[in-house]
Amino acid sequence: MKIGVFLCAVLVLCARGNWIPELLSNQIPGAISLFPCDIDSDGDQDCAAAGWNAGVLWLESTPSGWLCHPVDPGFTGAIFVSVADLNNDEVPDILASSNSRGEIAWWQGDTAGGHTLHILDQSFQEPHSVLPADLNNDGWNDIIAASYGLNTLAVWWNQGDGTFLKEVVDNDIPGLWTAIPADIDGDGDLDIAGAARTTGEVCWWENDNSVFLRTAIDNGFSGAHVIHACDIDQDGDTDLLASGRSANEIRLYTNSGDESFSTSAVLQNCLWPTFMATADFDLDGDLDIACASYSDDEVLWLENDGEENFAACHQIASSFDGAIPLAVEDMDQDGRDDVLSAAYNLNTAVLWKNQLVSSTGEQEETMFTVVPLSNPSREDVSLSICWGSANTVKVSLRDITGRIIRLMYVPGIENQLIETTFQDLNPGLYLATAEDGGFRICTRVTVRER
Repeated sequence: MKIGVFLCAVLVLCARGNWIPELLSNQIPGAISLFPCDIDSDGDQDCAAAGWNAGVLWLESTPSGWLCHPVDPGFTGAIFVSVADLNNDEVPDILASSNSRGEIAWWQGDTAGGHTLHILDQSFQEPHSVLPADLNNDGWNDIIAASYGLNTLAVWWNQGDGTFLKEVVDNDIPGLWTAIPADIDGDGDLDIAGAARTTGEVCWWENDNSVFLRTAIDNGFSGAHVIHACDIDQDGDTDLLASGRSANEIRLYTNSGDESFSTSAVLQNCLWPTFMATADFDLDGDLDIACASYSDDEVLWLENDGEENFAACHQIASSFDGAIPLAVEDMDQDGRDDVLSAAYNLNTAVLWKNQLVSSTGEQEETMFTVVPLSNPSREDVSLSICWGSANTVKVSLRDITGRIIRLMYVPGIENQLIETTFQDLNPGLYLATAEDGGFRICTRVTVRER
């Protein structure tokens, strides 16, 4: 049975799902945290990573692909990783927490690519997030960490000589999972925002000359898990997004400008939402939201309609088993923010390159679009293409890792149908792409066993 996918020049829906997957690594056991950064200072974006059974590593971007460099495979139970210059030598250092070991540590980078371990704490029970921030504006990055097991928010003050002085900011925040730096009150110094799973509390700590006072924003967000700072309405005030592990929901807390917040749900019925990030993915001038769902095995982006409504939910990836971390960065430096995520149960990290619009903001939907005639397929996949020019069309089929498994070049016939067929496909999820060097668009195809 031959199954067709028809492509023509009228429907605009398929442009919303235009993300090209690129495998970063499928050798990260328990992949759980990602942090994009130019780690080797060569001008392109690399990525630090942590795996529960992989420890700490970093992924180097090279012209021939991604290279995996172990930093500390023995740092088992790793749950969160970030990158910053912690000793002001202009070389990126790596910071991580181990949930099972109760450890906070950093690895000092050097110009030769090496990393030297420094243990900050070995009794910080069940830590999760650990992030750098200059909280006292002295020019040195301090460290913020959350302990789920100790119900504690702690700060390690950078002494400027490679050492840190620990201060417990709050030891009565049950189940604190994530704490992030953010200037909530707009006074020029960084406050801290947090989410606590046990109590369902979303809150912030005001930084008053390095003394922190907690204020609750929401006391009833079941399983409050991860928090993200952004200015979603672009009014100059810091808003917050939070995911509720038990609520199966993502909420937006919009800052009114006087440190009071209005609350709205931006995504519901999402099973175990985890990390979120914001960017203008479609280059229409407003901030959209990307998120991962652990139990739905999905990576999504939520389109902002310009009025901070996010009813349009678009799938970037499905069957991404145990999606947890998510980050946004323009990895290929083409002016469009891309999405990185990792699947805990697949030991895999993937970069999805954003092809929603051209780098100038022009919608890449004028050449052709996709109407599935019968999908999923069981044998062959036939593509019918109505191209807007006589250019040669490159048609490819990629597997879930981003590897091209079928490739052909088809002569374009302006405004007329051309057809090509991929035969004898194995069961799985594929991305069919057609492009002519200037425009590109895609559709997903599922091939099932007979």
